Amino acid sequence: MGKIIVSKSKYTINDVAKAAGVSKATVSYVLNQREAGFRISESTKATILEICEKFNYRPDQTSVLLARHRSEQVKLLVLNPWMDDSYTELTHQLNCQLRKSSENFPINVRYLPYDRSNIGQVLRPSYISAFDAVMVAGVSTKGERYLAKRAGEFPKLIMINRNIPGYSSIYVDDEKGAKELVRRIDLNKYKRFIVIEMPHTASFLDKRSDGFAAGITEKHKKVERLVCENSNNLWQELFAQSDLKKTPTLIMIPLYTSAAMLLKDAHRFGAKVPEELGIAAYDVHSLLENFIEPAITTVDPDLPAMINAGVEIACRKKTENKIVTKKVKAVIKLGGSTCNLSDMKNK
Repeated sequence: MGKIIVSKSKYTINDVAKAAGVSKATVSYVLNQREAGFRISESTKATILEICEKFNYRPDQTSVLLARHRSEQVKLLVLNPWMDDSYTELTHQLNCQLRKSSENFPINVRYLPYDRSNIGQVLRPSYISAFDAVMVAGVSTKGERYLAKRAGEFPKLIMINRNIPGYSSIYVDDEKGAKELVRRIDLNKYKRFIVIEMPHTASFLDKRSDGFAAGITEKHKKVERLVCENSNNLWQELFAQSDLKKTPTLIMIPLYTSAAMLLKDAHRFGAKVPEELGIAAYDVHSLLENFIEPAITTVDPDLPAMINAGVEIACRKKTENKIVTKKVKAVIKLGGSTCNLSDMKNK
């Protein structure tokens, strides 16, 4: 059976096949320009194309791409600084999504760990030239600067969860997602608002903190922006001497795991969540979230969608080196760690 084609037209491949008096496989062979096991006459091809034109039916380019490469192996190198930590969300999702992708078309994946502070050490042209595409995860701020200076030198690179000009990138708008999350929280339930900043990690964390702060000030609330080098000590630094009963506080953290540690401390010291202490975050941890109570209000950057988009771009890199930039829509996940608005029209 040929590749089933997806179209934005109200007509389907079944409608085209029925109108032309042929099978779906024949329509797929003609539109994908593939050789069938039997000869398709020129008149049949013309008929199918005329009907497609009449129905405004167009093949989805990704479907065409995968159909053409179904028998061709895609050599993909994955650079991941957390290769030895299978519990990181990015490593977990990379493994899951690449495994699923390999079921649909031939893909040969090779993993290589690297030092986030020195990505140039692994980007040797003599080595990466052996691959059709190179998927890069976890680039630090220093790594981003290194790549920005060398834009155009590594056309095979595909950045995951980063937007670096001059490279194929799949990312979310971190600042917009963080700001939207704040809009879903009932800020009137709190008197103090704290946004945590985590410098020297990655530029996208700054954008998340900026988005949180912008969302709070949008509601005419005063924001405290606190720099935190070690999120393990948040409780001691912020709340050891605070009376949360008198000053209910909302704290927003750009990393999910740091928020989870704060929630643990809140339980340990008897703080009522979300009434006395509201906790909001960014990211998810699918291996841990089922064990966290209450669920943390957070922004899910949709890593599976990013990785799947990266695989599609990797297929294109086999035949072309165009720069492809794709923005993935983040998902707002409201949990019991914050007092949320009852009016969820924008959910």
